[in-house]
Amino acid sequence: MGRFHQSQRGFTLIELFFVIAIALIISGMALVQFMPTLKGARAENALQTTLGQVRNARGLAIDQRRKYRLSFLAPRTIQLDLVSVDPVTKIQSFTFVSSIDLPVDTQFIAISGIPTSGSGTTPDSLPTTGAAIDFSLDYGGGGTQVFFQPDGRALDSANRLNNGVVYIARSGELMSSRAVSVLGATGRVKGWRLIQSGTKVVWTE
Repeated sequence: MGRFHQSQRGFTLIELFFVIAIALIISGMALVQFMPTLKGARAENALQTTLGQVRNARGLAIDQRRKYRLSFLAPRTIQLDLVSVDPVTKIQSFTFVSSIDLPVDTQFIAISGIPTSGSGTTPDSLPTTGAAIDFSLDYGGGGTQVFFQPDGRALDSANRLNNGVVYIARSGELMSSRAVSVLGATGRVKGWRLIQSGTKVVWTE
């Protein structure tokens, strides 16, 4: 009878700790394997968030026949405002519509090593200056705002066609780099990812 009770006593405390330790080790190994995927997903999330905000601003301008201003505020905020123009004074005023932040571990940043010059090497082949937020490129670059018009065009604050690029990445991680380009004449928006191609890194849609 005593032998029966001894075989049914279950795990000892040491055995239980041993099982928990093995489970923690396996979980840690799985997390290490999963981290690159998780980081890539966050960078992609930041790209899709930015693309969505730019396309939404342009869509609102066209649908409502109104002007909208999209501002990129370092390090990671995108703000949308409705633009109103006084018919007499022609002075613009702005009404806040919304703002959104990129994932906390991403930001507007142009990491050293991304292609920012040379024909065909930049997003949409735009002659960027390498600034993280780089609109109004035909007039020196470095602009941080885009004004979408009722016809879909993108202008700068001086009512000039506003070509530009905004770069997104995780700080210090070159291959997490993403970009969004805007062409002023059409308001066309594209998303870009940095990939390894042989010995070079290149932008691809």
